[in-house]
Amino acid sequence: MRMRDALPGRYLSGDDLDEEVIVTIDRVVMESFRDPRTRVETRKPVMYFQRAKRGLIVNRTNWRTVADLYGDESDNWTGKRIVLAPAMVDAYGKQTKAVRVRPTRPTEPRLTNTSVPVEAPQAPPDTLEPSSPIGAA
Repeated sequence: MRMRDALPGRYLSGDDLDEEVIVTIDRVVMESFRDPRTRVETRKPVMYFQRAKRGLIVNRTNWRTVADLYGDESDNWTGKRIVLAPAMVDAYGKQTKAVRVRPTRPTEPRLTNTSVPVEAPQAPPDTLEPSSPIGAA
């Protein structure tokens, strides 16, 4: 059993992803957090996804990447698809696994003449499965 299965966190972390996953943004909200070292409460943006239980605490790097793709107003990100991927980053003087938003837009499903959505051959649907580490809803 993996730690992420035995002790799932409230938010998505780099340890939760083994590979890239395509998700659709449901909403971005501000949530309160208390720094465990200073005990100071701060507010941070959290991005939630369709068909997923867990959100992603959005850091500056990921915010800028999504803003470059879809504009800086997070209220306009609802329904937009992004690619999340694990990445090794420097944090607090050591290498750690983090979640990064890839700077490319996933291909959107195309419509046929019958207006029934048909996936483009190279465009996978949201890749959240019930067993997904970010928790399908």
